[in-house]
Amino acid sequence: MGGDIDPNDKLSDFRAFVVAFKCFTGPGMLSLPFALDHSGYAIGLPALVGFACLSIHGIITLVECARTVEAKDGKPAANYTEIALSLVGPLTAKFVSVCVCCAQLAVCIVFVSLISTNLAAVAPCAEKAHLVMDEHTEQIIIMREPDCFGLSPLALKRVMIVMVMPILMALSWLPSIRTLAPLANVANVLMLVTIFLVLFYSLKAFFFVGLADSFVPWPHGVQPFFMFIGNCYYSFEAVSTIVPLAGAMERRDRVKPVLLQALGCVIVLQVAIAMVCYATIPNIDNGSITAVLAKTPQQRGASSSDIGLQVPPTVVKFMNVFVIIAVIFSFPLVMFPATQQLEKSLGIAKAKRPEALTEKELLKALDGDDAPDDISELSEDKAFAGSNPSAGWDKNRDRASLGMPVKRGPGDFYYPSKDSLKRGGDDESDDDSDRDPRAMDLEVEQRKGGLKCISAKQLAFRSFLVLGVSLVPMVITDLTLTIDLFGSLLGSTLTIILPNFLAFHALDVAAAEEKRASNGFPKAVKAGTMAFAGVMAVGAAGAVLAELLAGGH
Repeated sequence: MGGDIDPNDKLSDFRAFVVAFKCFTGPGMLSLPFALDHSGYAIGLPALVGFACLSIHGIITLVECARTVEAKDGKPAANYTEIALSLVGPLTAKFVSVCVCCAQLAVCIVFVSLISTNLAAVAPCAEKAHLVMDEHTEQIIIMREPDCFGLSPLALKRVMIVMVMPILMALSWLPSIRTLAPLANVANVLMLVTIFLVLFYSLKAFFFVGLADSFVPWPHGVQPFFMFIGNCYYSFEAVSTIVPLAGAMERRDRVKPVLLQALGCVIVLQVAIAMVCYATIPNIDNGSITAVLAKTPQQRGASSSDIGLQVPPTVVKFMNVFVIIAVIFSFPLVMFPATQQLEKSLGIAKAKRPEALTEKELLKALDGDDAPDDISELSEDKAFAGSNPSAGWDKNRDRASLGMPVKRGPGDFYYPSKDSLKRGGDDESDDDSDRDPRAMDLEVEQRKGGLKCISAKQLAFRSFLVLGVSLVPMVITDLTLTIDLFGSLLGSTLTIILPNFLAFHALDVAAAEEKRASNGFPKAVKAGTMAFAGVMAVGAAGAVLAELLAGGH
């Protein structure tokens, strides 16, 4: 949820700390109390801290791999994929690229599921009662469930997904996500406010109400514990933002300390919200703690004596609305990198910005279909004579103003300086009287973020992509199962396994540059870390699949 990271916008230590902290304090944190409910606090709390530390080790390892690439190639790596390309090769780079793309889409799927869960929680519903057995006390109790327009909870969530789908499609059609930057900041603020409100009321209940009856030390079984591990992996899903964040810092020597400080604060917040909510909220029944609070303990199957955390209904509705708005605003920010990558891989035509136009395309953009095939065919006194007969056209200045290379001679091009570009690409004169107004209009378009359109193919592709992303939570309507599945498969791969795999090869690269034998012990540690993370990930994925096959939704 950290938004765009511009590598040209150098970050101070404090700004880098804030960006890193925001990246890892997203909606996934709201699912941790339910995850801890699967494992119990005696095993779950140490495991949560342990897997968080293991994830942070993987993130720091990735940063160190980026440093190795910079020393090897003489330039910093721009992203995760470039690190893999430099250290291992194109095949691994493609695999990393696919994993990052799938992870982005997986987060979008979780977002859709989270939106539907919270929308269903605030929908105006009546109540209906039926008898169930409390899994903790094994007693028959009366459970009250919301009855919304005669729809079952599963059907209600699916209806909510259909309702929100047009909004998500419209946001995916934006040609640039920079227009959403202010809204992304609002999303981050709303999510942090929600997290701290939940924490505030949970602490209040801890001191004045006491512990919930469902607060137990041990997991309910091996399968729930492995599902908990999948959720732990998902908590650090924003790992792909770390490399550009590190590259954007002013002081490169401060990358590791700043990341450790930010991620340390993230761990403290994760442990606090998971532990305090689990201790004070009876019978947590889904992966969005704000949606849980929208129901009374008895609606969740708790005994009549188990009061637990009580939050004013108005505050609960605001918290759910905050989460819905924050996730909707964050959706295009998360989806856009995957969309760009897929469109490039599939060869889908895209609306080009002025700087990407060929000479012929530029001429057509300026003078329609009657433009000549070569810019050299235009004479200075006849260029655009129909609109401005008395004015010539300074081709170099308009090429510069549109971000195109300027011709210095046959086959010799250069890009004007940034300051020169602001003056129209001419260092000697600020006079715009001889420039064609249409070229100047295109320059303004570029400064506002490019030509404001996408192709019909893009529009159709993005619409079908949103449709596909939305269909998954219609099938797997349980938010927690969605988080656990993608966390176990993709979170473990990107956060722990791949960084250690790349570091394994980075040790060989460093040894080759220093003309020495590679140290076997660090490589054994990396291999052991990958094996452990892989076994835990397979176990978590297996537990989720077993739950799905058993009829879980």
